[in-house]
Amino acid sequence: MTNLWNLGRPTLYNHSFDVSYTIPINRIKLLNFISSSVRYQGTYDWQAGPMTVDTIQLGNQIQNSRNIQLTGNMNLTNLYNKVPYFKEVNQKFRRTGRSRYSLNRRTSGGGRDQNNEPLQQKTKEETFTNNLKLVSNQVQKISHKLNTKRIKVIVTGVDAKVIPGKVEVIDANTIEFTPLADAPQALMTVSGKPGSQSFLKNMLDITTRMLIGVHTISGNYSINGGTVLPGYLPEPVLFGGGDYTPSSQMFGNSIGTSFAPGLPFLFGWQDDDFARTASLNGWLTIDSTLNMPYTVSRNERFNLRAVFEPLPDLRINITADRSFSKNFSEFYNYDNTTGRFNANSFSERGNFSMSTLTWGTAFFAIGKGEVQQSQTFENLKENRLIIARRLASQRNANNGFGYDPTTINPETGFPDGYGPTSVEVMVPAFLAAYQNKDPHKVSLGLFPALKFIRPNWQVQYEGMVSRIPGLNRIMRSLNFTHAYRSAYNIGSFITNLNYTEQGDGFSYVRDIADNF
Repeated sequence: MTNLWNLGRPTLYNHSFDVSYTIPINRIKLLNFISSSVRYQGTYDWQAGPMTVDTIQLGNQIQNSRNIQLTGNMNLTNLYNKVPYFKEVNQKFRRTGRSRYSLNRRTSGGGRDQNNEPLQQKTKEETFTNNLKLVSNQVQKISHKLNTKRIKVIVTGVDAKVIPGKVEVIDANTIEFTPLADAPQALMTVSGKPGSQSFLKNMLDITTRMLIGVHTISGNYSINGGTVLPGYLPEPVLFGGGDYTPSSQMFGNSIGTSFAPGLPFLFGWQDDDFARTASLNGWLTIDSTLNMPYTVSRNERFNLRAVFEPLPDLRINITADRSFSKNFSEFYNYDNTTGRFNANSFSERGNFSMSTLTWGTAFFAIGKGEVQQSQTFENLKENRLIIARRLASQRNANNGFGYDPTTINPETGFPDGYGPTSVEVMVPAFLAAYQNKDPHKVSLGLFPALKFIRPNWQVQYEGMVSRIPGLNRIMRSLNFTHAYRSAYNIGSFITNLNYTEQGDGFSYVRDIADNF
């Protein structure tokens, strides 16, 4: 009857919001080739618990999630085009292909694409003429618009005799002529092949194109997270929250009224200690029959991509990425003796992936008589002792647990607690060997930081071979793709429930192989 009088009871509530902001960095004239944005997404969900007898109170369940995303892009072509010469080079080395994967397609309507026409082996010579009045030693500026510096200039008078003079080439379309004699009427003839230029100029253009071949650089960084809390007693009042006063029968009068679950949680913000905060505020049930854990998930991703086009139709995509996911759970049980909640059975699991570079150790020579052993694998075995010594040296000799980091295991020859099969030893030794790094300097962590990320790449050529004289008789187009991908992956990991961190930041619990 109570629920009927109150027009029912709340069973579900959820809300979400999405905020995006474009950073106005491109409003700065010198930085208008850069674009960047930030996005925040948050959700909140409240779900009523099952209806039970009065002696059992399992509470409700709340959960939230958050996604923070930062993106940035640099269009370097727009930056290069601020320099007239760079813009001219980019226009000169345009791609011959219309678009990706379009090289082997026929044009619509049965017509022929102008890009498929063979290049003319010879460019026709063009001529520019102009009538002039010449005064001895007086410079005249002439614009011939032949688009070449390799020209031939002849100036003749009315009697068809050549008028001597000095010619200075200003640019591909302009010259200056200084006559050495007067001529009331003269005819100037300028001839040349449009677009023709010297070998050195061609080499300069190609070199410049390769130096400014990086067209775009883009990056993306995101953090995703979520929290699930069972046994939550308050009910939504306004926008999922409201003031809540704990029951005096459960907690007495020692806990006052508070706003539950708090604005940060309602907006999706993540706090690993939220369950502890909820227990101190009296938001959790003390019923021992609740056996659902408090869980928190987190995923961090970073992606970087650059497009490099040193020559027309040759594209190199350079990528780098890193992903780290962690999920932890623990139970909060009420202790009637102390009147407090105790967290127990902490467990953490997840996975890790990062692009790396192992090209230098991916291949090795094979002997003629027999297959030689891999030198990289031999380096891995040798690196283990170096890594083990570095790990042991991190521990304090006065640790209070009777451990001496200088003690050597007589059976293995490795420092005590860091044997040749220890995971903490094997992973850094493996990374040092296959990444061709110094084992004395390689990171000792199982999850390398962002600064250790390395690029992978994809090389793609899509060219109109039909425009190249000679090859157009053999093939119409040429597609070539080469890709390199190398990644360091940890499929899954889970914490050891026996792990107990001491005051010095280390655990002295050992496994069955006598390793920490």
